[in-house]
Amino acid sequence: MSQLIEEPRLFENLCSTLYLGIGFILVKRNRGKPGIDGVRIADFEANLDEELSQLQQELSNWTYQPSPVRRVEIPKPGGKGMRLLGIPTVRDRVVQATLKLLLEPIFDPYFSPNSYGFRPGRSQHQAVEAAQRMVNSGKPYVVDIDLSKFFDRIHHDRLIARMGEKVTDKRILRLVGLMLRSGIMINGVVIPSQEGAMQGGPLSPLLGNIVLDELEQHLYRNLVKRGVPRKQASKTVFSNNKRWVLSNARAVTRAYPNSWFINMKGQEIRSDRKLAHWFEVSQWIRLA
Repeated sequence: MSQLIEEPRLFENLCSTLYLGIGFILVKRNRGKPGIDGVRIADFEANLDEELSQLQQELSNWTYQPSPVRRVEIPKPGGKGMRLLGIPTVRDRVVQATLKLLLEPIFDPYFSPNSYGFRPGRSQHQAVEAAQRMVNSGKPYVVDIDLSKFFDRIHHDRLIARMGEKVTDKRILRLVGLMLRSGIMINGVVIPSQEGAMQGGPLSPLLGNIVLDELEQHLYRNLVKRGVPRKQASKTVFSNNKRWVLSNARAVTRAYPNSWFINMKGQEIRSDRKLAHWFEVSQWIRLA
């Protein structure tokens, strides 16, 4: 059942120069390269009042149009291919950061307490500490579920529908849709973005967690359905932003001894002691 808990002035706050100014502070703190327009953070700041006022007007009268993101490729750790990033313009990052500032308090309290990736006040270290507590409690396995190209394959309509369970303001949902479909510029050519939420913008981690929360709830329900006590099931699924991302309940998984996970995590080359047993999530649930 949906729980409509949004702030009554959510869109109006987004259109305020006060909130947009806070959004700029967050963008400046995170630094980053220019988008397709070449405007740097310092350039934007040099005319900050005018830039924020222009954004406020465009958002209020619906003339705001997000620019395509600039495609950047960076190597993944361990030589495992390239990670695709999309760098929005500074002005688009300000809008995204402001939107995240307003939306995160609505969605984050409903995420799993065992989820640690890209969440305020949570870290990879806390995720490892949680795993260590599981080790000490006698759990025999850690299940690592890694979805290839997760951010690149987020379904736009499904994400918007999920957000609509807690946010009924169609203006906010429409704006998120505009951002998702703003396109990608590659070698001077704009490619339409029909799926995915490109990594590189302030809003994409929150959107990713909204998608992942649906899967975590699905896994929780399946654990309970298979006879695992609710309290135990609620402590079974946890994630951290470096080791795993979840988006499909049928993703192939690999089991490791918990001690191996704790001792070997962080090494660039994985140990040959890792187990070779592969199985589907449904088999893992029965095993657990």
